[in-house]
Amino acid sequence: MAVLRQARAGTPRISIERVQRFRPTERVISPRRGDFVLTHGSQWTSWLIRAGQALRYYGDSRKYTYWNHAAIFSDDAGHIIEALGAGVVERHISVYDPADY
Repeated sequence: MAVLRQARAGTPRISIERVQRFRPTERVISPRRGDFVLTHGSQWTSWLIRAGQALRYYGDSRKYTYWNHAAIFSDDAGHIIEALGAGVVERHISVYDPADY
């Protein structure tokens, strides 16, 4: 445990600048590399993920079960990297224009 404590002591803290929610047809204006996105889908796999999360999270944390997918911005131009059923892909955030994120 001493090694673990030392590693954590030297790890810099990352501050959260802001959290924003985008409704369908809205899009993030100036994403930065490393920003991440949580999305909400309506496919059966999305529903299954949310159902599993609902078994695990309750109380105040239950509100976070709405989100069932994540992606990360790979550049400042809006490209994201995400893991899908077909594998890990890079796409543009515009694919989520019809969704909440």
